[in-house]
Amino acid sequence: EHNVFSKHTNILADIEDIIAITENNLMAVGSAGLIISSKNAGETWNNVESPTIFGLHSIIAVTKNNLLAVGDKGVIVSSKNAGKTWNNIESPTTNLLTSIVAITKNNLLAVGFYGVIISSKNGGETWNKIESPTTTWLSSIVAVTKNNLVAVGNYGIIISSKNGGETWNKVTSPTTSWLSSIVAVTKNNLIAVGSGGVIISSKNGGNTWNKIASPTTSSLRSIITVTKNNLMAVGDDGVIISSKNSGETWNEVTSNTTSWLTSIVAVTKNNFVAVGDNGVIISS
Repeated sequence: EHNVFSKHTNILADIEDIIAITENNLMAVGSAGLIISSKNAGETWNNVESPTIFGLHSIIAVTKNNLLAVGDKGVIVSSKNAGKTWNNIESPTTNLLTSIVAITKNNLLAVGFYGVIISSKNGGETWNKIESPTTTWLSSIVAVTKNNLVAVGNYGIIISSKNGGETWNKVTSPTTSWLSSIVAVTKNNLIAVGSGGVIISSKNGGNTWNKIASPTTSSLRSIITVTKNNLMAVGDDGVIISSKNSGETWNEVTSNTTSWLTSIVAVTKNNFVAVGDNGVIISS
């Protein structure tokens, strides 16, 4: 289906997350402060000078110029010029931050270890801690609507906010597996994936959840929506799985790698770039 092939990079770091700012302009982050950039849809990559030596786990484009990434020891780094130069931002936590999301261009949230939740009201300039309902490691957060937010993490934890991230509650989970990544397909249809290939689904905006049959037992680390019907997820042992029906059923896709894949981005609806451990970058 997707002819996925390896790209040999000379990057020695583990790559943790990748985003497409435009169809050609991609950025990725990883271990030891790695920030890399591609101007040709992932064909070739260049190192960008990083303001940190700490691992970066999640990167977002708030606008096409305002980029933020978060990582180890609560580190937050920011670029105001589409990723050319980066600066450190003062963080309210020393907990590892795993995932950052933009609700609006001003209102941002990030989550991480020991249930930490932090919030910015000014596009990432300054940050405050938010009270969390859990001390469990949170690994991924999604803004379903500007009010409805859901985060997932270790031991199957699911937490949700109905007021834009101000206050949070626990939600009953159908799994005790680590949940690594969550997406909103529509404002009602949410999917999360995790260890052992677990896939769970909500049809009501994250209030209740069910398990979905998975084609893999490899741990899944990242899920994306390509279109409202087409979803993809990647994970350990080079696994890539795809759904053509909004996450109802899933099939495995050949990846031609056995490296752990940590993140995938749709450059166009047919062209994907996935990244992972030991600098692996593959594309279709």
